[in-house]
Amino acid sequence: MRADYLIDFAIRWEPYGGDEYIFPEFGISPATFYRRVLAILADDVGPHLDSTTREKLIALCRSKVGVQAFGREKR
Repeated sequence: MRADYLIDFAIRWEPYGGDEYIFPEFGISPATFYRRVLAILADDVGPHLDSTTREKLIALCRSKVGVQAFGREKR
C-alpha cells in the first residue's frame, strides 16, 4: 500500500469521516488504517504536508485509535 495513497485518502475524507469506505478501498479496518497513517506521519515517509494539514491528520488519527498525545492508547 502506497503511503501517499493512504495520506491522500485521509486528507480527502478528514472533514467528513469516511470510515465506511476504508475497508472496501484498502481491505483493512479503520483502526489499522489510522495507525498506518500515524506511522507514515511519524516516520515522515509520506508526501510533504504543510504543518496545519499534518497536525489535523495526526489529531484525527489519534482520536480514531484512542491514542493520547504521549502515545498510549486509552483504556
